[in-house]
Amino acid sequence: MARLIADQIRKGDQYEGLRQVIMVIICDHIILEEAGRYLNTFFLRTEGSEIRFTDLVKIITIELPKVPRERDGDAAWPWARFFICRSEKEFDMLAKEHPEVGKAVGTLKKMSLGEQLRELMFQETVRTADRLARESYVREVQEKSREKGLQEGKEEGRKEGKEEGREEGRRVEREKAFREKLEAARKLKAEGLSADRIADILELPRERAEEA
Repeated sequence: MARLIADQIRKGDQYEGLRQVIMVIICDHIILEEAGRYLNTFFLRTEGSEIRFTDLVKIITIELPKVPRERDGDAAWPWARFFICRSEKEFDMLAKEHPEVGKAVGTLKKMSLGEQLRELMFQETVRTADRLARESYVREVQEKSREKGLQEGKEEGRKEGKEEGREEGRRVEREKAFREKLEAARKLKAEGLSADRIADILELPRERAEEA
């Protein structure tokens, strides 16, 4: 409040140009036990009289616990009720009965919507991270399966000692790798991935990805 007064003064200005500064204190607790009203206005006065020292400073207090549920005829009542509404239904009813606070209710809803959008964006970020982790896992499993199949094929070929054995090993490897791809495709499809995306990840024909 003091800063608002001081900021009005520039070099060469006269004090007569100062404008009144009003400070509004909104409390969620009772600060004046002896005062029954929820809305009180204070000025600087001499002790024991009504003589004001200055009108430059005005302090307004609103004690929310004292605000009645029913309108008391005071123009400030709808605004005081605005601060103690808790549900959307209460806000909508207040805005309908008192259009002067409708804009404030609308602004509050936009702020709430912003929080919801931030939460949705966070959830989408988490889903994207999960999807990338699944894709990375699938590629890792696929690579391990390929290496394992190659190793099995080589070992089988050496055991047989014949080219036929090596070819059979490669055939087994391809069939096994293909079966594993189909199984991975079924899992990814259950996770909600599209056939095109599954085909790209697993290097499968699109029709195979659709049949998985």
